[in-house]
Amino acid sequence: PSPIGLVPQEGTISGDGLGKVDWNQMFALPKAYWTEDIAETKRFLKEQVGSDLPEAIRRQLDEQEARISAM
Repeated sequence: PSPIGLVPQEGTISGDGLGKVDWNQMFALPKAYWTEDIAETKRFLKEQVGSDLPEAIRRQLDEQEARISAM
């Protein structure tokens, strides 16, 4: 797994017609992207769901945020 969760392994997605594909580059996004993404996700859920957000989801978001911070 990666800090953001599971990503496809090389060779599990067909690249037919794409020519030579750099698998690592295809799935690489900078830490800054993921930091902003998790912040936006948490902000959206706070505004739209508030205290109705299940604890299990809040915990998963916090754990993902910690994994991203450790990248």
